[in-house]
Amino acid sequence: MKAQTPFDPIAAVKSSDLYSFIERTLPELRRIGQGGLTKDDGPYGVGARMLTEWHDETEGRPQVHVVGPTLCRQFAETDIDSLDPQDCVGQRGEWVCLCLQYFAGEVTPLVLLLRWEVAEDDGSPILGLAVVHQYGTDRWVSSIGVRKLEGEWRFIHSKGSACFERSGALSHVGEHEPLLAELWAQVGIAAAAYLRTVDAEARQVYDGEVERQAALKRPGKGTRSQRRAAANTLPRWRVIWVGETNEARPRRVPEATHSSPTRHYRRGHFHRFWVGTRVDSEGAARLGERLVLKWVAPLWVDGPEPTSPTRTLIASVTDRDGDLP
Repeated sequence: MKAQTPFDPIAAVKSSDLYSFIERTLPELRRIGQGGLTKDDGPYGVGARMLTEWHDETEGRPQVHVVGPTLCRQFAETDIDSLDPQDCVGQRGEWVCLCLQYFAGEVTPLVLLLRWEVAEDDGSPILGLAVVHQYGTDRWVSSIGVRKLEGEWRFIHSKGSACFERSGALSHVGEHEPLLAELWAQVGIAAAAYLRTVDAEARQVYDGEVERQAALKRPGKGTRSQRRAAANTLPRWRVIWVGETNEARPRRVPEATHSSPTRHYRRGHFHRFWVGTRVDSEGAARLGERLVLKWVAPLWVDGPEPTSPTRTLIASVTDRDGDLP
């Protein structure tokens, strides 16, 4: 049996090729984001506008949070209805960049940008997602909007995708698969909320600026100016590995010896817990000092792991033939 290759978060960011893709397509992204496709501000341009704004506001040195395949599957199987947009992104205008090693095979990791804004009609928060993904040699930039209505996350717009060739030129526009868009939003919302939990595991594993400075000092071929030019092409990103210890099999509850439950699957969910002393300064009883958000991972209870509906959906969406955006 072939041993499984350990997940490498730095390789995931490099294989996503996001840095060079933005640099190649930045003029085209700006044109699309400014309404360069249609008269109504470009229905396919929301994702492009988010990419350019993110690039400009982070000055080319953002944090990229990498989520491995095991944790991505667990997030896909997590109930997110208890979350609000503020649980995912703390402040209006703040960015969360996620690099998800989600799909198997030859599909490169997809990248999600999340930011929430305020709706013009009623002032409620809207969570916007820009998705960068690749099929074959084409790179797609998609945009998704989700909103919390009556206790459930709902799509308020799904404005399609713009397809770019390897050279960076705009090829054509299309529509992405709705089920796939829902899957992206589900994993993105859960992952962003996990980063804001009190027990989130996130460790910096790469600092592009440190690597660039090391490359400048490292002896090599060529003149100093040539080495400086080569070093300046290195991404200056900070790579954060999310859920490092979760890159193992999903946890199971040991089989009980007495009243063992029927084999079943417990979905992951987010829960708020009271922490701190249960007595205030005047001696009165209370639930705790403050509420904190925690993530409870999915569990397979009593027995081997069956096939989950989410993984069946992933297979049906990603294994079909054709050029899906």
